[in-house]
Amino acid sequence: TLTAKKSGLGATLTGAVTQAGQARGGAVVTVWGGSKATRLKSVGKAKVSATGTFSFKAKIGTFFRATAVAAPGSAAPLCTQLTPLLAPIPCVNPTVNGFTAQSKVVKKK
Repeated sequence: TLTAKKSGLGATLTGAVTQAGQARGGAVVTVWGGSKATRLKSVGKAKVSATGTFSFKAKIGTFFRATAVAAPGSAAPLCTQLTPLLAPIPCVNPTVNGFTAQSKVVKKK
């Protein structure tokens, strides 16, 4: 997700990165911005916190888009959810795939 609030000439961008409803901490978000929705340039990067949220302050721009890249990782909560379904087979190595996701273009408000 991505939202943009007016802050001087630029904006303060906030958002979240999740996979199957679970926060994906450690993902890297590239923020794109510009004066036109069709001409966006990279304006910086933000790291996603353990809770799955990120924040970025863009110095200029009216329209913004975020591209998140998450690496493969372990998913202990997934094992907790699957154990009743897999019984008597134990859940040994729960993992989630990495992914790249792009937000829609948003206009600062």
